[in-house]
Amino acid sequence: MMKAHNNEQGVTLVELMVAIAIIGVVIAAIYMSYFTAVRVFGFNQDKVEFHREHRLIIETIGKYIRSANEININSTELLIKYDSSTKKVKLYKDENTNYFYIDNNPDDSGGERKVTQLSLSDLNFSKVDELISIKITLNNDNGDNYTFEEKFHPRIKTVVLSP
Repeated sequence: MMKAHNNEQGVTLVELMVAIAIIGVVIAAIYMSYFTAVRVFGFNQDKVEFHREHRLIIETIGKYIRSANEININSTELLIKYDSSTKKVKLYKDENTNYFYIDNNPDDSGGERKVTQLSLSDLNFSKVDELISIKITLNNDNGDNYTFEEKFHPRIKTVVLSP
């Protein structure tokens, strides 16, 4: 006659399947959380890049406008004479590359320096009352656009508007 053993230790098939299902749900939740965080980080990184470029352009333009003795504006470039009108700087969008450039020696070649890492689809300089208005649209590789408009108050009264 066989005797039943009630003290056997082991895992039943049902317990094993429940444990695997719980582990699967936990791993799926971790997986989804990780990829959501990566997507949010990428989105925020794009915004940070736009704001960094915006700040860099505005600080560069503002520095030269504040030290200007003479400012010539047309819709696509800004020519500033400073330091007793012997030094000039030209701020413009290169039509071939669509980047924002600063040229510290506009009379000779070789003074150009690219200011931005993002391309520009729109750059517009204008004079509104006593303010210089600059409207810029930056583009990133994902096709996102960021448009901003800034106004500067030059210390000089003479701002020449060219056609």
